[in-house]
Amino acid sequence: MTNWKYFRLIVVTGFLFLWSPNLDNIGVIYREQEKYSQVLKSHQKALALREEFGELEGKSASLDNIGIPHKKLGENSESLEFLIQTLILNKQLGNVNQERVTLADIGKLLAKKNQPELAIIFYKQSINIAKKIRQDLQVLPLEEQKAYLDGSISQIYRTLANLLLTEERAIESHQILDFLKVQEVFEYMGGIKPENEKSSEIMMLKEEKQFIEKYTNFLAEIGKNDEQNQKIPLEKLATIHDFMNSEEITEIRSEIKNKAQSQTLIPEMLVLLQNELKEHKKENAVILYPLILEDRLELILVTPNSPPVHRKVLVARQEFEQVLFRFRVGLIDRREVNNISDSRAAQAGLKLYNWLIKPIENDLKGVNTIIYAPDGQLRYIPLTALYDGEKWLAEKFKVNNITAANIMDLTPRRNRNFRILAGALPEGNYSFSIGRRKFELESLPFAEIEVEKLASIFPETKKLLGDDFTKQFMELSMSSHSLIHFATHSAFISGSPEDSFILYGDGELASLREVENWNLKGVELVVLSACETGKGKKLGDGSEILGFGYQMQAAGAAASLATLWRVDDRGTFEFMNDFYTALKSGSDKIGAIQKAQIAMINSEYNHPYYWAPFILIGNGF
Repeated sequence: MTNWKYFRLIVVTGFLFLWSPNLDNIGVIYREQEKYSQVLKSHQKALALREEFGELEGKSASLDNIGIPHKKLGENSESLEFLIQTLILNKQLGNVNQERVTLADIGKLLAKKNQPELAIIFYKQSINIAKKIRQDLQVLPLEEQKAYLDGSISQIYRTLANLLLTEERAIESHQILDFLKVQEVFEYMGGIKPENEKSSEIMMLKEEKQFIEKYTNFLAEIGKNDEQNQKIPLEKLATIHDFMNSEEITEIRSEIKNKAQSQTLIPEMLVLLQNELKEHKKENAVILYPLILEDRLELILVTPNSPPVHRKVLVARQEFEQVLFRFRVGLIDRREVNNISDSRAAQAGLKLYNWLIKPIENDLKGVNTIIYAPDGQLRYIPLTALYDGEKWLAEKFKVNNITAANIMDLTPRRNRNFRILAGALPEGNYSFSIGRRKFELESLPFAEIEVEKLASIFPETKKLLGDDFTKQFMELSMSSHSLIHFATHSAFISGSPEDSFILYGDGELASLREVENWNLKGVELVVLSACETGKGKKLGDGSEILGFGYQMQAAGAAASLATLWRVDDRGTFEFMNDFYTALKSGSDKIGAIQKAQIAMINSEYNHPYYWAPFILIGNGF
């Protein structure tokens, strides 16, 4: 039935209020065509119908829709008035999810109006509501969680972090960047188990709280007439501009700017994190948070004894990600070169070094360990493979990847008496399909040799070889061991956790989703020695790698070791031999990785293809 015939039927039957959703839908079509005058007319007609028939839920949607074309047409004053009316209505309806959306829309508009201090407050409120919704949703089935929160929320985190860094508010931006990681895991996994976060809400300055109190009272006052679905007079809505520009609010904005940039206020989350870093005196560890934005790269370095270091690097996202891709291609290309410094990996690695490490080089003096929370496509490349023109970063620092500091314990681990369970894939080729994707996997002839060598270093190792390496027996045995080693194929695929897998000797698969049901309490390390990520011609955003680290941690493991690409069988065998030898001699997990990498750099396996893909996620101390 065409829209016109549907409209005639509605008129004839008297159900005119049913036409309002169609008008909103027509407005969306016009919006996609960037015909904003027509967008405005369609949504205004829908609003008029909904006000006439007292359709409160629909009225809220129409008001929010009207704000969008006003912004596009440069009519910021009118847009703010409609958004304020939407906010009032959503508060009355108790529609917290739509309230969250409107708060973010107001934040976006205020940023455009060059009122960043106020924009930040609205974005903070939007995110705090999103975090509360996420916690409440965790009692619901995963599908309902996924339908309720989409990828737009992580973008709000990025926008807020961008604003804070533009205003030189590095302390607060650190907290947002850490919260962003958890949100990205939530969106990729379609819901995650509840975790005890060190900090659950975004830090609000005293002056920000004062503003919230004042504007809440203001909304209550102008919204009185709307309690019985009466339209708020435009002249009353227009007073929002007087309120925002009043002397009192201007003074609050000035106080926020001065206090925030002084970096004297340390949020509880940062205090806890710095206390954990202080426990690593020998390591002198720091945490590095990069953030890839459209026009630049931002670097935040958290140190044990001083406010976070903030550095800005002017490189566009497109150029940065092109170099990232070339770097990854160069890392996987192991063709012989006369001098390793002439390799594509070294050339691209030097460029990335100049962007990621050079700006904080002086701040890293005396540092032994970088705890690293990569952003986006940076998750597909190992930080250890950056090149300063003379040395690889692996020769200068230990690197410990994390999902998010707010949800993990970084205090030193004391367990060195490993009870090891190791499974090896039997020789042979494997073929299977997951959804529409078909996998043809080659034999791993060194897999069983790898496990036998491990058992010679740690004689008490429980070996599962051949037909014994089954999904059922392996998963039943995990809880009684402290180190789990998989010498088998695994892959982390962007898109859905159900597409990522670990292959057992009996041909069974464990998806990344299933890992959350594993019992890994008391497990110090899970090792996947033949893993692949970033398959395909284009890189994703690395959420699958973030999801893998989180799932292992949520199941109880302190840390996990995986490869970013599959190294040839012999190279993996050499790395694992050096790694477990160092672990046996008393090195901590990341120390053992660095020793193995340096041993390979000084051997015939000196190309980063062999030693660089091994990354540890979690607590490597």
